Amino acid sequence: MSLFRPLLAVFLLLIAGPVFGQRVSPAPTGTASNSPQLESAGAQIPEATLARLPKPQARILDLIDESQLTTLRGSTHPLARSANDRGAAVPSQPMRRMLMLLRRGAEQEATLDELLDAQQDPGSPLFHHWLTPEQFGASFGPADADVQAIQVWLGSHGFSGIQLSKGRTVVEFTGTATQGDWKSKFTGRGAAPRKK
Repeated sequence: MSLFRPLLAVFLLLIAGPVFGQRVSPAPTGTASNSPQLESAGAQIPEATLARLPKPQARILDLIDESQLTTLRGSTHPLARSANDRGAAVPSQPMRRMLMLLRRGAEQEATLDELLDAQQDPGSPLFHHWLTPEQFGASFGPADADVQAIQVWLGSHGFSGIQLSKGRTVVEFTGTATQGDWKSKFTGRGAAPRKK
């Protein structure tokens, strides 16, 4: 897979997300400007194609067992080093907008790669046809049962303001420094509960 495809996906989700449902089209004939303008009706993926996209399958099949941990590689920010450590935060320090990035399953990822290729292929009927964030989440986000399990798990640890992004790829939640201190809750640095 080329570097272009993941960057395109990030661009579509993060940058173009707020303007999905709009497309760029040439200026009407007879105008002096050749610059593109936004139209309100976008080129969206046909309903028949949406119906063929796979529906998310539940991946959390049991209660989350916090004694079963796995190391998350690459999950530590490069500035989170002992040289930059300023000591423990006050336990009641609010931690707002903590984000949990949700990973797609292998089948979803393969289908998304195929879709991204088709959207960039001028010979494809899906060329420049886009998904809304909600449509993206319905096919490439977690199953409803997994979302519920994550919300229950976060709530059981006292987190609040638990929200799922429209594209169903990020869970946002709020808590305190004590609640956000995963290291003291679980054994091992950089560890998180493993799905079964």
